[in-house]
Amino acid sequence: MCQNKERTNMKKKLEKYTSEFRKEAVRLALQTDQPKAVIADELGINRNTLYTWIQKAMQERVDLPKTKIKILLLNIKTLKRRIELYELK
Repeated sequence: MCQNKERTNMKKKLEKYTSEFRKEAVRLALQTDQPKAVIADELGINRNTLYTWIQKAMQERVDLPKTKIKILLLNIKTLKRRIELYELK
């Protein structure tokens, strides 16, 4: 029973900040000249928390182009097939 209570408390801590707050914190950290530690202190969050959010945001940005590339490659493949079919007519 005690372990379940600890997990619930940990989950509440993880859900303390809204996604909008996290995004804005990351935006401030990446788009201003102010040190990230100062931004974290001003926002009242742990510095490591801000660094974690930044790392996750950067990873998501890296993954996004991979997805777009896959979609573009599928589109190219489909268009090549259509061209081949057209040329056969």
